[in-house]
Amino acid sequence: MSKKILVLDTSAFIGKFYSYLSDNKYVTVPGVLEEILDEKIKNIVEMFVQTQKIEVKSPNKESIKKIEEVASETGDLPYISETDKQLLALALEYKNRGFKTTIISDDYTIQNLAKKLNINFISLIQKGIKYFISWEIYCPACKKRFPPNYPNDICDVCGEKIKRKAVKKKLLRGKENEKPKRINRKG
Repeated sequence: MSKKILVLDTSAFIGKFYSYLSDNKYVTVPGVLEEILDEKIKNIVEMFVQTQKIEVKSPNKESIKKIEEVASETGDLPYISETDKQLLALALEYKNRGFKTTIISDDYTIQNLAKKLNINFISLIQKGIKYFISWEIYCPACKKRFPPNYPNDICDVCGEKIKRKAVKKKLLRGKENEKPKRINRKG
């Protein structure tokens, strides 16, 4: 049986994931720590890092490139931050090393890509995605269609700002969309 690892996004800290702490291994990327603005949450996170309850790691470049390729295929690439790419890449590295990996994130793009990569996810604050989505990029003015990895946000024909719409939805089933149960704190 492989060891379980939880990869933490910024929303995990905002959603107070530490209410659910167990003996699992927790990791995050440096960019997540930079995104936390609330001083109280920052202090809590620093304590977890100092006591080695949470490890801060950076993924390798090959894993980030793989995330960019998958995000390009799904049409999510223009909508994912560098920190989110690193978070997914780190989760992918652990998954490839045999860990049972789960990302804790309320970010729908992260969840969409995690599903595509067969990585479990948990949403703490929001409901979580119900569908895996593939996107189509198009111009609302001239109706030109672009490949999902189109690098610009302006139509090369008419100059209008391009948009995206869901073209494929696959209903998700399973535990990755469920909230974890609260820990009973009564003695």
